[in-house]
Amino acid sequence: LIAVGSAYGIHVLNSFYQSPSTGNAIEQAGATLQKIGIALLLAAVTTIAGFVSFIFGSYLTMIQQFGLFAALGVGFALITAATLVPALLTWFSKRSPAARKPERSSSTGARFGHWLCARRTLILVIGLILSLAGLTGIPRIQRKVEILDYFKPGTPIRQAEEQIMNEKFGGSIPIQILVRGEIQEPAVLYEMQKVQDFLQTLPHVHNPFSIVDLLCELNAAMDEGWQIPDHQDKVANLWFLIEGEEIVSQLVNAERTEALIQANLNFAPMDELTGLVDRIETFLQELDSPVCTFAQTGLHLIYKNLDHSLLQSQLLSLLLSLGLVLIMISLLVGSLRGGIIGLVPIIFTLVIIYGFMGYTGIPLDIATVLVAGVSIGIGIDYAIHFLNRFRQEIRITPE
Repeated sequence: LIAVGSAYGIHVLNSFYQSPSTGNAIEQAGATLQKIGIALLLAAVTTIAGFVSFIFGSYLTMIQQFGLFAALGVGFALITAATLVPALLTWFSKRSPAARKPERSSSTGARFGHWLCARRTLILVIGLILSLAGLTGIPRIQRKVEILDYFKPGTPIRQAEEQIMNEKFGGSIPIQILVRGEIQEPAVLYEMQKVQDFLQTLPHVHNPFSIVDLLCELNAAMDEGWQIPDHQDKVANLWFLIEGEEIVSQLVNAERTEALIQANLNFAPMDELTGLVDRIETFLQELDSPVCTFAQTGLHLIYKNLDHSLLQSQLLSLLLSLGLVLIMISLLVGSLRGGIIGLVPIIFTLVIIYGFMGYTGIPLDIATVLVAGVSIGIGIDYAIHFLNRFRQEIRITPE
């Protein structure tokens, strides 16, 4: 908000001090707002639109909240720049007229403008080359939702995860599969054992565990062998021995109609985690047990949904913000063509940024998904002020 909100006050100050002195600070402040008021309003509204796109286009609540409060902050910054700043200018101008700065010469800007116009073909060619380079880098962008990467190598949390949890405990990401059925029924326990055996074959998955393991251990202690009892009465007898134990309440509900199969998962690349979720889901669907149902849950599933939502959120926020900005610039300049011209700097910027991310391996993650909306919301201000000033100069320049 400091970086974005200060721009509106700067534009008011600049326009006020560049305007010819009328001897009346109040009239001059009014003329300043009349001159740049529409551009100031649209610049703020387009910035708000960029942030509002996060509210409707993001999967994560924290990004939605960021968009909401950033949009509100920009709105307050606009109100302050359009009310408090002119009031302070008129108040100080009455008391210290000598503090007014003379209008600075624009000869440097004019020379730079002539230099650009004389080389417009070269600039267009360079822009086209950079755009093509950026477009070829965009397909290289990878999505990543690896929370561990937000911590530098060597930090205690990464050492604990990589050297202790992964090596000694089989990872820290929980896999959970919810089982619904008559849990004391041996047929249900056999189906659960099939799922555990399958989990044991998957890469990065360790230590699958459920109530089946406890019952098999008790059955072995009764000299019946490490196996699931073949009759429900035998299961009930074994269950009586562990009734009331805390671990049982963590694995089975009180009615014994739902149970959990748990396992640990190592941190792995996002594409491997996504493939793992798909393999488990396919196995559960093919199992199609007549005595119970299975539903995959756990943090790994959240990671997959988050990874999928990153691309969806990015595309949706891009479309929302670009659409709103196009409408507003078109209203400012009075034509759709002008609105499209105003979008060129933003689209060029996005292509370069995403191309750079693709070439350098910077992934699209929880943090970088904000780049597009922020770039559109902030960057469009410059195009709006330039187009507004261009229109004003065209009107006063003789043919």
